[in-house]
Parts: sequence; C-alpha cells; structure tokens
Amino acid sequence: MSRMTPSSPTASATSTASGAARDPFIKRYIWGLSFVVGLLALTILKTCQSKSLPSLQVISVVEPFELIDQNGQPFGSKELDGKVWIASFFFTACKTECPLIGRAVKDLQDKLAGTPVQLVSISVDPEFDDPQALRNWGAQFGADPARWHLLTGPRPAVEAVVGVTNKGLKTYMGESRKVTGGLVTIAHEMKVVLVDQHRGIRFYFDTRNEGEMALLVDHAKALAREGAAR
Repeated sequence: MSRMTPSSPTASATSTASGAARDPFIKRYIWGLSFVVGLLALTILKTCQSKSLPSLQVISVVEPFELIDQNGQPFGSKELDGKVWIASFFFTACKTECPLIGRAVKDLQDKLAGTPVQLVSISVDPEFDDPQALRNWGAQFGADPARWHLLTGPRPAVEAVVGVTNKGLKTYMGESRKVTGGLVTIAHEMKVVLVDQHRGIRFYFDTRNEGEMALLVDHAKALAREGAAR
C-alpha cells in the first residue's frame, strides 16, 4: 500500500506567495491583451463599414448653368464647381409634398454641418417664385444662405438645369401650374440629386425614404473627403 506524504508547510507557503505575486501581473496582462484585441476589432469594424459603402459611378455631367438665388444674385455652376452639392426641387405655393422636401433638406443641412457640401433647391414655378418668395420659404426651414441656395430664373434656364432638355440634372418639371380646389400643383421630382465636385451626377435619393437619406449623408461626406484628399 502506498503511503501519502503530507505536503511540506514551507513548500505550500512558498507556492501561495509565488501565485500571489504572479496574480497582479496576469491581470494586467489579460487587461492589456483585451484592450489590444478590442482596439483591433474596432479598427476592423470601421474598415469593414467604410468598405461596405459602395462606390457611386458618374451617371452624367451637368452642363454649366446660371440662375438667380434668394438674394437676387446670379448663382450657378461657377459657384458650385469644386464642391459636392445636393439638388432638390420645390415651389413655394406647394402645401403638400414640398414642405416634406424642405424638412428633408433641413435635416441634410444639420447632418452635413461642418462639411463643404452645398444644398441647392430649384423652384419649378419660376414665373411666381421671385427672390423674396424664396427667402420667405427658406426662412420656414431655417435655411443657412451660406450653405443652402434657393434658385429661380427664366423658365428656359430653369428647365435646362432641372433636366427637361437633358442638359442638366435629368429630372422633370411641369410646364405650368394647375390650381384645383385652391391647391396649386406642379409636377416635379421628389428625389434629390447628389452631384460631385466636377458636376458629375452620382445618384438620386428619395426624400420619402429615411434609409436612402441616411445613405445620402454618408455618400456626400465620403465624396467631400475624397475631394479634400486630392
């Protein structure tokens, strides 16, 4: 029969002391390793997120144009070249869809604060929307005149930019206003157009779709960063 030998008290005490000495070191090692792994995971996540944003190819290029802004001053491609901009369409007498567009653009103004991205809203009712009407409409949504430009002008020039003649943003607008039951209606696009620094149309985003508008913010910021890096 084998006989069990009691452990030496001295050996046991030595082992315990050694373990106690190693314990803080092990904890610091584990904490440090966890920090490095967490930092690496965060970096990978950010990289994956940036890679998940698809590249938007140029659809077509907007020809040079000039209209009139809410201050009665000439404003057009000359002032926008070299900047990313987002175009939208509205008319001040609209009581149905245009307020939605105004709120959507105001949201873009807030979310793109601190970036060079410009906002351009073009009236499809140029015979009635003079600069004063544009200023009044913009004031309802807190339009920043340094970043949000409300444009009007002679109908042929507006139609060319909006895209009726396929020289501009390739959208559409009604030939004239219709009044039914006290409501003024003019056909126009509900989507906004993302345009790059070289007047290249990149994509159309629906103002009625929150997911698309959130994606627009990401793409606009990415294009602005891309231009700044050149």
